[in-house]
Amino acid sequence: MGTLINYFGYGANSLSDRLEKILGIIPQGGVGAIISQHDLAYQSLDQIPEPAKNILNSVWGKEFFAYTILPGQGFVSGLLWQLTPEEFQDLKKWEFCGTWREMIPVEITTSEGKKMSGFTDRALNYQNYIEKIDSLSHPPDLNLGKIIFTERESSLTTLQVSEKLDLIRLAIKNLQQNVQP
Repeated sequence: MGTLINYFGYGANSLSDRLEKILGIIPQGGVGAIISQHDLAYQSLDQIPEPAKNILNSVWGKEFFAYTILPGQGFVSGLLWQLTPEEFQDLKKWEFCGTWREMIPVEITTSEGKKMSGFTDRALNYQNYIEKIDSLSHPPDLNLGKIIFTERESSLTTLQVSEKLDLIRLAIKNLQQNVQP
């Protein structure tokens, strides 16, 4: 086994079942962690660039929201995952790195106080966001269950969520095939 990459997952990427759906496997780790000197914020679909915007709209609808992080004075809570280089590349594709998001180096502190270098994702170039929010009181996934920001209820089953994630995966694959020479 090669070198593992430390990845700090926040929001939906702190959920083992979500990463399993993205990567096809639950990665190693899943240890509680924080990153300091960052604030949590969220974006609406209108603030997300193409092609991600079109794909997310076709799957989730116009009320899609996504977390991002910004430099700040606070901290963001999440989980430390250890990814293989291949898993890390797959995650970068899933996150639309290069068009919507980017991976940045961060210092991760585990719940045991251990500090280590790693990466996390954020909106590219501090794209627009709606507002900063408290990292400790946010739901892991803004698009499922009762969304605290819009007070709407969702009745999506686990199977329906899984099907939506499959649609996103297929759209990303099709997008990559259309771009290749």
